[in-house]
Amino acid sequence: MTTQPMSVKLIKKILLAMPEGAYLVSNCFQGFTTASVFEEIVAPPEGREEQWKRVVAVRAAGRLCRVFATPQDYQTWLQEVLSPQVKG
Repeated sequence: MTTQPMSVKLIKKILLAMPEGAYLVSNCFQGFTTASVFEEIVAPPEGREEQWKRVVAVRAAGRLCRVFATPQDYQTWLQEVLSPQVKG
């Protein structure tokens, strides 16, 4: 089992405080798929304003998001969430 991601409301102040290199995934999805409307590695401080503009453009601002240490952690977590639960 993987470590649970941090879940936060995605506001600009939070994005600016996130550690560089973390993996940010919006909880808003594209239709009936598992593709998030926003998935990116958190940019260095000088790139955060542009990153915030992308968050706003896809309407992920102010909504729940999850923060993972790496994209691989996200993929592992997603597979666990999507796999059928075994009843024992």
